[in-house]
Amino acid sequence: VKLGGSIDFSSCIQVAQLALKYRLSKTHPQRIVPFVGSPVNEDEKDLVKLAKKLKKNNVSVDIVNFGEDDLNTKKLEAFITNVDKDGSSHLVTVPAGMGVLSDSLMASPILAGSGGGGSGSDEFGIDPNMDPELALALRVSMEEARMQQQQQTGGGAASTAPMEVDRSAPVDPAAMTEEEQIQWALRMSLEAHQSDQAPSTTPAAPAPEPSASATPAPS
Repeated sequence: VKLGGSIDFSSCIQVAQLALKYRLSKTHPQRIVPFVGSPVNEDEKDLVKLAKKLKKNNVSVDIVNFGEDDLNTKKLEAFITNVDKDGSSHLVTVPAGMGVLSDSLMASPILAGSGGGGSGSDEFGIDPNMDPELALALRVSMEEARMQQQQQTGGGAASTAPMEVDRSAPVDPAAMTEEEQIQWALRMSLEAHQSDQAPSTTPAAPAPEPSASATPAPS
């Protein structure tokens, strides 16, 4: 593989910010995680200006700096200093020869927590701030499995009656809290499971009665 070319750090950050601006769910914090492995050509002054703009729009940035750390570290440190808001942004510099990049990331504030983009992983090793949909799906699956196990072993107070769902009111999952989303998803899943297992009550179609009239024989 022949290495070459250059990067446009500012343009990449601006495109990412534009994507965040028009994201579907507005309930989760905005965060950009660029991996910088080539020389950053912008001046430090321009990077500081961009960082202040991101901070004004409540966008956090976690930068993984590797490959060209000697050239980029000073510029990226200035960028993080100006975009950081109460420890929400981080710079992780991985010098050459430090082993596997993922090992350095796992031990960094980005994934290990300490207040920002890495607000910490849950019991599945997923950061809900980084991938809220996956984290929610995993928690719902775990609760479903737990409730099914309770029903099979007879433990707990699991009810076998169909759950009532108010379908007259519109449901907006984006307006719910995380716990409300889990409860709503569980209710929908259990209702579908119960309807699949319920015996069919549709009456069988009656068999057609034989005709009482006979065709007269030809004379």
